[in-house]
Amino acid sequence: MDSSVPQLGQLFASLICRRTSTFNGNASWRLPFGLFYIIPSTLLILLWFVPESVLMHRSVSPMVLDPGPLRRSPAFPSEASPRPFRRRGNPGRVARASMSITVDRGRFVEVFKGVNLGRTLITVGTNVFLQITGQNFVSNYGTIFIESLRTINAFTVTVINSVANIVVVLAVMLMADKVGRKPLLIVGAIIQTGALFAMGGLGISAAPSLAARKGITAMVSVFGAGYSIGWAPLAHVIAAEIPSVRLRDFTYGLASLVNIVIQFAVSFSIPYLLDAPYADLQSKVGFIFWLVCGLCDPVFLVGYSGV
Repeated sequence: MDSSVPQLGQLFASLICRRTSTFNGNASWRLPFGLFYIIPSTLLILLWFVPESVLMHRSVSPMVLDPGPLRRSPAFPSEASPRPFRRRGNPGRVARASMSITVDRGRFVEVFKGVNLGRTLITVGTNVFLQITGQNFVSNYGTIFIESLRTINAFTVTVINSVANIVVVLAVMLMADKVGRKPLLIVGAIIQTGALFAMGGLGISAAPSLAARKGITAMVSVFGAGYSIGWAPLAHVIAAEIPSVRLRDFTYGLASLVNIVIQFAVSFSIPYLLDAPYADLQSKVGFIFWLVCGLCDPVFLVGYSGV
């Protein structure tokens, strides 16, 4: 569950934008753009020096292959615990031999047949619902939207939200295996839908009061917390767990492609929903995403329960 990593990156980006927002002239936007290239450029260079697999290049200590922690995991009862992966000879040699075995990866067309079709629909649906339930509005346009409300420094709110989301995601990472995916998704969905409905309701007036605008700002933060409880940390985990082992690469790859397409479509559409002279919904856009959440979340949870 690596969702804390992008959340941490978002925090750094928010801190940089908060600091440079006080600069005069073009430096206020040129510096953030320039700094954002540092980490991707570094990774692009260093990736060429990463070995294909540590196991394929060196001997592995028996401690690396010790199944003790796995055997003690609540996910593996004692009677179903895997047998120790220790054989005669170097365990690294055994691991390398296992990796060299050709695995049947199936065919792409199989993801649409039989029981795999249901798994594919859930995996793809997870990536679709991840994008259409409002997170693009908050993560991509939240700062601009909060700035338009004229209640508090939008960059400060973004930093606060990033810190809060990191804390929530880390807490979910600790609870996910004990509490379960479905309860966390339900709690997150309830918070998201409630925040979106309140956001839309507070913005019904043509000229919302200062108190209403503060309430809308708060609902953006509440929505982010709900997203960090459910979809943010769990969507990709579920998408990786649901497909069969043979077809996991095909299924997850298809879902990732759909994710990118839907993300583009939603991100492209939001400005036309928010601003004049188009739909000019402003915070009433919350009603649209509220309706989507209200329809999609129950459908997904029912389908997910059936697998």
